[in-house]
Amino acid sequence: MKNVLLIILFVYSLSSLIAQNQKLNYTGRYTPVMKYDKIVGLSFVCELMPDFERNFRAESKTYTKINDLLQINRAKENITLFAQDNYVHARADYENLIDYVSIELVVKCDGQYQNAIGTGHALNKQQKELLLKADLGTDMIVKLKFKYKEWISNADKDNGIKEAEYTLTVIPNEEAMMPGGYTQFSDYLNEHLVKPFPGKNNFDKIAQAAVRFSVNTKGEIIMAKLTRSSSDKKIDEAILRVISTMQPWKMAKNAQGVPVQEEFSISLGGGGC
Repeated sequence: MKNVLLIILFVYSLSSLIAQNQKLNYTGRYTPVMKYDKIVGLSFVCELMPDFERNFRAESKTYTKINDLLQINRAKENITLFAQDNYVHARADYENLIDYVSIELVVKCDGQYQNAIGTGHALNKQQKELLLKADLGTDMIVKLKFKYKEWISNADKDNGIKEAEYTLTVIPNEEAMMPGGYTQFSDYLNEHLVKPFPGKNNFDKIAQAAVRFSVNTKGEIIMAKLTRSSSDKKIDEAILRVISTMQPWKMAKNAQGVPVQEEFSISLGGGGC
């Protein structure tokens, strides 16, 4: 009997400990980012894809091959087009490896996705104009179709068209932020969303939800919308209420210091979309 009681107490204590550790922790965006003012004047698709080697999506065979080829074919010139030193590749690296069949940019402008298609390494006029209309805080998708250079395809007998995608988020020069930063934002969600719905089952429901909202030029939270449900109506309603009633945020600003509107897409289980 004594052993049974000890086991019950142990399980209860363990459950309580797990419950205490169930906290949301927003740490920022998961996708690579590029400030809007850096987009102005871009000429080549590789300039639009910081950290391409690590973050592009393709079928497993293509992904592995591109990574291997980039490592063995680094350009001799010391040109750094990308932000992360461990994954820096000059334009010559890509020109030595692949020929683009098409480059499609999918960009959100005034709340609607638009696209522009070009060929070759250079961005065309339509693509450059589309980049300048991008909504701040939204994801941009670069869809690539390409073939390996002849010296590669002849060796591997692989001359078919390959496809890959790269996603990045366009951000303002200064992003909008809750006073106190990401830590304060996480604490706010835990206090007003996690705490009123105790238990692991409810936490898991909250964590599977995703929400999108914008911070306007006054710092106000607007246009909150669930992009992925918690599968619980009460929790869904609570998420929208908690997000919509947040205190004003520090406004986003462009390179000239002028307040601008910025969108956020957040997976409550971790990170930004």
